[in-house]
Amino acid sequence: MRLPLSRILFIILISTVTIFNSCKKNTPTPEIDPYAIDKSQTYLSNNYENNLRDSIWYYYKILSLWQEVIPPTNTAELTKLDELGYIRNNYTQYFNTGDDVLEYLKSLTKNRYPNRTPESNYDWYSFLDRGGSVSSGIQENATSGLGMSVFYLQSETSGTNADLYIKYIETNSSAFDAGLQRGDQIISINNDTKLDYDYQKSMDFVPLNGYLNSNSITIKVRKANGNIDEKTLRYKNFTSSPILASKVIPLKSKKVGYFLFNSFASIRYRGSITSFYTDIQNAFSNFEQQGISDLIIDLRYNGGGDVETAEYFANLIAPAKESGKLMYSYTVNNTIKEWGWLNEGDEFAPIKFQKSGSLNINSIYFLVSPNTASASELLINSLKPVMPTYLIGTYTVNDNNVTVADKTYGKPVGFFGLPVVNDNLELYVTSFKMYNRSGEGDYFDGLTTHNNVWEFQNFEDFGNENESMLASALNHIETGSFTSTSLKATLKSNSTKISSKEIPNTKSSNIKSGMFKFKKQK
Repeated sequence: MRLPLSRILFIILISTVTIFNSCKKNTPTPEIDPYAIDKSQTYLSNNYENNLRDSIWYYYKILSLWQEVIPPTNTAELTKLDELGYIRNNYTQYFNTGDDVLEYLKSLTKNRYPNRTPESNYDWYSFLDRGGSVSSGIQENATSGLGMSVFYLQSETSGTNADLYIKYIETNSSAFDAGLQRGDQIISINNDTKLDYDYQKSMDFVPLNGYLNSNSITIKVRKANGNIDEKTLRYKNFTSSPILASKVIPLKSKKVGYFLFNSFASIRYRGSITSFYTDIQNAFSNFEQQGISDLIIDLRYNGGGDVETAEYFANLIAPAKESGKLMYSYTVNNTIKEWGWLNEGDEFAPIKFQKSGSLNINSIYFLVSPNTASASELLINSLKPVMPTYLIGTYTVNDNNVTVADKTYGKPVGFFGLPVVNDNLELYVTSFKMYNRSGEGDYFDGLTTHNNVWEFQNFEDFGNENESMLASALNHIETGSFTSTSLKATLKSNSTKISSKEIPNTKSSNIKSGMFKFKKQK
């Protein structure tokens, strides 16, 4: 691995000083780079993968937000980047697959900044989409599977163990058609009752993940009223609306809008509006007609999606007086900046508010969790400087049995898809970061909440006024206090740590989360 000239001169200088200050003629110990490429083996037999590895290295170097730490790092070497064979001969032939190349490059963004704070401020987001699932999942809102998200819930009845529950159901899925609901406890799958957390963890969750990724399962659930229901679910491809709940909630003196969606799916695709756009329009038209005074947006399970959709929501929610003023601006690397992509009217030009609709509200409340990421955080961060904005988050218990007030995920960066080798394989390199009007944008450790609750203390369906997170927001709108008196009195103060446990490697949906730009790709 060729060292930059400045590094070579430094080594020569140190060696010279050592010689002049010592009577011994010892050879200096060579410095070892712990992140040097392992060149003990080459991989050149697969021409397709050869080209893929080269393309990944090239475009990652050109587009990455952390461009300065990706080899080549000096001007002399940079001029050779476009030379035929340069990347392969010097770097990529020593990696087996394109995925290996990408993981190595991402690791450099962390390892070359060992003192970076917060630690997450490096690239662990970029990915290679070999199947084209992102475009179909975000832009066409297409997905596949059984259509349910499940998790483990530790409660009074489970003791130190945890039981399996349905977190939410995707519309138009097999689980949706079967009438399954959030809050249903799963007591068996294919007559297997060993679904508790402790047992499945001892099996590395292999049996459970096998069921959840099957073509067909028979599932038995206990409903909220205690009834037992048995259904057969079948894997299928379907188009699911991201909207899981939308309603107007009357309070004593106000009307409040409640809106829950789990993905920033595209509102436009190939020049036409999508069904998601129409669904949003209908929901917000209802809010306008009923004259809501405040709005609650539930993003607790929303991992992001299309940046344009986030802008659209911001324009629906923001006050009319904000039109023409800055919503957010981009930061990119020096190469993209030199291309002029930050200029007005170009790819990463500053985004300004353009009020849509006639909604006029006093305040906006966001229900969030550590799953709230990317485009969700962009929407929240964009509205914070322009109107009263409140975040209600969750509590969890960490591995040391300490209660933690969760923030959002912490992903102020995004990417756009770039076809490499063929049109069915896209590389997503983390290329841009956003800042709101107040210059806030480095929230890699998450957005801070105003209040936190135990999400499953009142494990009700979405939109139920007694549901823990919603109850907190409604109480603040009505009284100015986040503390709600509507929580179940049966739960004692020392038993409210009702925590959830996620299931590793679950693939219930192929919709990717993140912050994606699909417009004006050059």
